[in-house]
Amino acid sequence: MGQFASVYQTKPPEFRVIITGLDASGKSTLLFRYRDLKQKSARAEVYSAFYPIESLTMNEFEFHVYDIEYNGERNLHLKRYYHEGARAVVYVVDASDAETIQTARQELENLLQDEMLKDAVLLVFANKYDLPNVMSCSELVEKLGLYNLGERDWNIQSCSAITGEGLDKGFEWIRKQILLKTEIK
Repeated sequence: MGQFASVYQTKPPEFRVIITGLDASGKSTLLFRYRDLKQKSARAEVYSAFYPIESLTMNEFEFHVYDIEYNGERNLHLKRYYHEGARAVVYVVDASDAETIQTARQELENLLQDEMLKDAVLLVFANKYDLPNVMSCSELVEKLGLYNLGERDWNIQSCSAITGEGLDKGFEWIRKQILLKTEIK
């Protein structure tokens, strides 16, 4: 009976999430650390033609996470493949690097102009909170212009990709937002 029942078990809902940010913001470290923290539910890493893809299962949801680095215009021609169907954007900023925050804002603004991402929720991970002299989340909200995003659902979460602190809260927020948007439709 157990084998028969397992055939009819439903698969968890699957959602596409992209994770991006400036070079050295910690996006890959963050993703791999989260995977390691959730080792029992994470599947093996799979590489697409250009970017690693992680499949993470959390609270009966499966996230396919694309770790993307745009570096200005260099890889923008690939965005159609990665942006289409994305339910969430995770934007990682280095909260200890005040010199790059204006560039991070410009990249984020460019990213969010894409029509394919108009319904995607935005989570900003303020990374490197394990270091001294980091910018506060309220300071980052101002510097990144998050209050100017209009109707887009967004959140900022302080974190450390090294220790894993704050990662669960951020990914749980995404899960809840996707669930809310799915129930509304």
